[in-house]
Amino acid sequence: DVDAGQIDNTATVDAEDPGGNPVDDTDDETVLVGMVPSIDLVKSVSSNADEDGSGDVTLDDTLTYQFVATNDGTVTLDNVTISDPLPGLSTLTCLPIAGSSLAPTESMTCTATYVVTQVDVDAGQIDNTATVDAEDPGGNPIDDTDDESVVAAQNPLIGLAKDVASVVDNGDGSFVVTFLLVVENLGDVTLSDLILTDDIIGQFAGLAPSGFIASSGTLAASGGWDGTATSNILGAGQSLTPGQSGDLSISFTVVPGGVTSVDNSADVTATTPSGGSVDDTSTAGIDPDPDDDDNPDEEEPTTVVFPPQQFDLTISKTGPTEANDGDTAVWSIVVTNLGPGPALQPIVVTDVLPAQLAYVSASGVGWACGEGGGLVTCTRSSNLAAGASTSITLETVVSGDEGDEITNVVVVESQGVVVETIVDNNDNEATLVVGTLPVTGRNLDSIAWFGFLTLLAGAFLVLAAQRRADQLWIEHGIRS
Repeated sequence: DVDAGQIDNTATVDAEDPGGNPVDDTDDETVLVGMVPSIDLVKSVSSNADEDGSGDVTLDDTLTYQFVATNDGTVTLDNVTISDPLPGLSTLTCLPIAGSSLAPTESMTCTATYVVTQVDVDAGQIDNTATVDAEDPGGNPIDDTDDESVVAAQNPLIGLAKDVASVVDNGDGSFVVTFLLVVENLGDVTLSDLILTDDIIGQFAGLAPSGFIASSGTLAASGGWDGTATSNILGAGQSLTPGQSGDLSISFTVVPGGVTSVDNSADVTATTPSGGSVDDTSTAGIDPDPDDDDNPDEEEPTTVVFPPQQFDLTISKTGPTEANDGDTAVWSIVVTNLGPGPALQPIVVTDVLPAQLAYVSASGVGWACGEGGGLVTCTRSSNLAAGASTSITLETVVSGDEGDEITNVVVVESQGVVVETIVDNNDNEATLVVGTLPVTGRNLDSIAWFGFLTLLAGAFLVLAAQRRADQLWIEHGIRS
């Protein structure tokens, strides 16, 4: 009756007249019955296989959805089916089977499974709507929908490692430093808009950093990186999916002087799917998570070590210890670098000649020498390695009186970018005594006296010898 929507019925009365003939009458009545076709759908997650044991809905977890459609109307519903457009959802298994009829209060229960994707985790939730369709007794369609929102856990993490790739000595006191930078997405959501910075200007202050170059690796480098704290080393708009890593390198030039090492750190930030941000400060090496605990919290600075730059120049000057007036005196000047680092050019040797030494020439391999006003200057335009020596030959003419002492001091210094700290052996002196003067008109008297005395002494010796001989003759009876 309810399914028909009305009750149709005819009643009949039968009788006989006095002659025994039958007589009858009929009457029909239609009673309308209220038809309330209705169906209700409830969608829910009945279980999570939780393959990773996290206790949350995470990537690759298997969810089981349950769909329950109930006839909550007053008429039987036919061709009942449940559908869900969620991509990746398995085929629904239903009891009773899809297309069955449901009397009032009866239900159809379906189940399906779904594996959580990266898109779901990035979104932070799984939203979708299921639909139940049916027909009322009159063939009219009837439906209901239900949506379900499942929260997917998000754990955004990013890590950064920084390693010294090379330190190249340019030979002029400057070095080219190259770093390898490795960025890794250690979380479970895609990270976008990566920003990588390294305050080279600030962290290498005092070392004159310059020549900033960022070179692409698996990450694209920015051509405009300038070494400041806010300049992005990366090209714009780059992303990393969970577990993905990328790298690139940076290089620049510094002049360390006496600095032997510098600690340096870089920073990376990224945007999460929800619009938040994550960041990390670099740790030394090439692994952003060296202890593999999925927590890039090491943050150990990367240390750049420069080869020794301190050096110790020493100088010696040797030559004749005695010379006569007018003689040529040749001096040997030797410069030695005691190390431990190279002495940087220009290396300058100066020698202030005293009045008794007249400059003739100065030369040496690798040296450019000249003189002016008694100041001899020799300049070396190449570095002097640790342990190496180099020499200069200085030629002068001596003038002075017998017995004059002529003392001469020579000095060496490096005028390069590295300042020498040990300077107490950067000078040396040599002394020459003017000896017997050559024969000239002014000393003939001295020579005459010397000759006279020599002759006198000879005569005396001859006379003494003659007397001794006479005595011997007498003693032996040879003479009377």
